[in-house]
Amino acid sequence: MKYKFLFLLCPFIYCYLIIPLKYIPIYKYNNSNIAEIFNSILNTKLYAEIEIGIPKQNIQLPLDFNTNDFYISDIPLEYFESNSKLNSDLKFYDASKSISLFPLEDIYIDGNNFFLGEYSKDIFYFNDTKFELEFYLPLKLKSAESGGIGLLLNPSSINSDRTFLQRLKKKGLIENYYWSILFNDNNISLIIGKLPHEINHLYGNNSINLNKENIKNLYFEMENGKIKYIINLNKIMVHQNKYLYNFEDIKKMELDYNSGGIKLPNKLLHIFEKLFEEYIISRNCFKGEINIQFFYCKNENGIIDKIRKNFPNLEFQSNELDFKFNLGLNDLFYKKDNYVYFLIFFDKSYSMDNKKIIMGKPFLKKYQFSFEPNNKLIYFYSQFNTKQDNIKPNDNNNNYIYFLIVLCSFLFVSLIFFLFFKFCLIKLMNRTKKAYELEDEYDYIPHNKNDIINDN
Repeated sequence: MKYKFLFLLCPFIYCYLIIPLKYIPIYKYNNSNIAEIFNSILNTKLYAEIEIGIPKQNIQLPLDFNTNDFYISDIPLEYFESNSKLNSDLKFYDASKSISLFPLEDIYIDGNNFFLGEYSKDIFYFNDTKFELEFYLPLKLKSAESGGIGLLLNPSSINSDRTFLQRLKKKGLIENYYWSILFNDNNISLIIGKLPHEINHLYGNNSINLNKENIKNLYFEMENGKIKYIINLNKIMVHQNKYLYNFEDIKKMELDYNSGGIKLPNKLLHIFEKLFEEYIISRNCFKGEINIQFFYCKNENGIIDKIRKNFPNLEFQSNELDFKFNLGLNDLFYKKDNYVYFLIFFDKSYSMDNKKIIMGKPFLKKYQFSFEPNNKLIYFYSQFNTKQDNIKPNDNNNNYIYFLIVLCSFLFVSLIFFLFFKFCLIKLMNRTKKAYELEDEYDYIPHNKNDIINDN
């Protein structure tokens, strides 16, 4: 899929937006430092790529999954410079360059992420169409950031009518408050206003099984006063050769789109230490430790092939969704330069160590979720198969239909060939017969010399 910056589509009843996204590391890193590389893989944010202002400015705003703040920072480099570890390689908004920026009131509001925000408006470009949209332009930030697109309606310290989703709905750009993050090959996008199964063209030529009948839902949860996207678990199973590890006391799985990995409780660490032990001894794999513990291996096919033979499958059983999630080797290894990084990590300081798993990008690429903040609902598609998954269809009815289609096509083509040859052969035989009769007629006419003389 290829997107230009921000797409506006309004077919018939519904309207929805498709916004291209990009993962950007939170911290600067050195390519020669393993710990920094792994840190850059894990600690990321999803940024929306937006066009705004006259003249146009390309800016990047992070998605905020826990507030409803919609604000854009005015060249906040001083905040990034105060912390040299932060990655400032972002596209910032420069308010002084936009002649279309307009302040709307003299009252300044504090948000979750900023102080003294001035309610303003500017031109946004939706598929090359100009459209005015309101946002807060802060005088002071609570932390270094280019801005924020809050995906909640409540709670917040600002007026709920001024949230990003509410402004889109008021302007008629979206019909509903649904939002989803879709991974399609190397493209990532934020869909707002419709559920994925309602948009037929989203996945291009990929074979996708998204259906309204496959949707299951559950409610947001509150944790320490904050909304969390949590799925309750009943059991975790780790299959390694003939051995099965069961963990029934790990009760929750949190979805985190900003994480590039998967955080498991420390009680599972010994399983993976045993898995990598042979390769660590042979100096083909290594255990890294910073404030977390992780594993990585040399980027050599022979090593990965050996690990593949004994690599465990992780299964996460959720009774409330009546579904068993699965992660394997292909989901959990990431190749970068000379090494392959195992995307599961263990945090010694993690306070919820024995109770919760945090699922990031490796999990969320594989399973499709959607969200409705108005009713605080999480939607899950229990069937979501792409051709990259190499999942064979197991529906007998579908197989029967495919067989009938192939059979009918074969019979139809056979009939066409039969009729073609039948009529062509008959026509050819008739032509041959006529030609033969003409030749016979010519050969058997008597040549009478006297007749020829008399004619003259």
